[in-house]
Amino acid sequence: MDYNFKVGSHNKLLADITCYSDKERTKVVKTFKSFKEVREWLGVKSVGNSLENASEKGTLSRGYYWRVEGTSDYNDEAGTTVSTQEEMQEKITVETPLNMILYGPPGTGKTYNTVNYAVSIVEKKQIDNVVEEAKENRQAVFNRYKEYLSGNKIVFTTFHQNYSYEEFIQGIRANTNNNEGLSFIKEDGIFKNIVDIAKDDPDNNYVIIIDEINRGNISRIFGELITLIEEDKRIGRENETIVTLPSKELFAVPLNLYIIGTMNTADKSIALIDIALRRRFDFIAMYPDYNVIPDFRHILKPINEAIYKSKRSADYLIGHAFFANKSIDDLENIVNKKLIPLLNEYFYNNENEVVNILAKGGINVEMNMDTFQLEYRGLV
Repeated sequence: MDYNFKVGSHNKLLADITCYSDKERTKVVKTFKSFKEVREWLGVKSVGNSLENASEKGTLSRGYYWRVEGTSDYNDEAGTTVSTQEEMQEKITVETPLNMILYGPPGTGKTYNTVNYAVSIVEKKQIDNVVEEAKENRQAVFNRYKEYLSGNKIVFTTFHQNYSYEEFIQGIRANTNNNEGLSFIKEDGIFKNIVDIAKDDPDNNYVIIIDEINRGNISRIFGELITLIEEDKRIGRENETIVTLPSKELFAVPLNLYIIGTMNTADKSIALIDIALRRRFDFIAMYPDYNVIPDFRHILKPINEAIYKSKRSADYLIGHAFFANKSIDDLENIVNKKLIPLLNEYFYNNENEVVNILAKGGINVEMNMDTFQLEYRGLV
């Protein structure tokens, strides 16, 4: 069992540790002993010291295997005894924000990470654990995500300019399925539905994902209910707030409902979004990760540096997702179908600018005089 804990701004991992030298062993123990308050809080009794054959744990034939020993239970701040390691880990885990927005330029993994966050919330797992699992078996994580979608543990919607309060919270629709002529009935929106489900099942977590959250008119979509999503205004909190909907129905938001939004900064800078949204959400930046595309790092990094110098903003960078799980043989298709159209949009079809930007990454493009489109011509 691993334990995550936090001292000040430092996140640490307490676990079984394999050391292959006296120097390494001394450093590990010294580091751990410097966190006295953490050891006392966890109820750690001692740092075990045993020699054993380390071949089962590493490539070397012999090494030191260290174990940090903890008590079987400990007392939390309220004095309640917690007896299981699972409860201990849940106690130590830093809480996931109730309202978060993943923002960044196109192709930086916003959708990918939304799936990870949603699954971790529903399963009450640490996000790092789900991320590591996704690296090993992405399909398994995604399959569970789809199961939670079909089971209404997770719901998904996309905001757009015409998205309304009636679609999100509650509206009315015409009812012609009666013998008395036209009538109108109330119809709950996607947010109202998931709120009602979550309120009836307080022991489980629920998630609503709002894609392209910055494209909607937040004031019109949420209306007066934007206040209700704040943590201290939710059911059971000190400033619990209940409002009356136009249908005269009482409405409040439970603590077990999480909101995850995504935002494409190439469409709208974070500096320009509704202040009501900015105050109520934690913002998590998503930018290109060159480490996951080693074969294309030397191409994409200088291209992004050139974009930044031209636009003076990181909002328009090109994400690593365009190159993920691709080979150099796929480069022509990536350039023609992804990069050129995107750069044309960024630079308002300025042909010279697009050519120069791609050239920084060693990509040669030329105008096809038959189609009047820029096309990939190879690497410089």
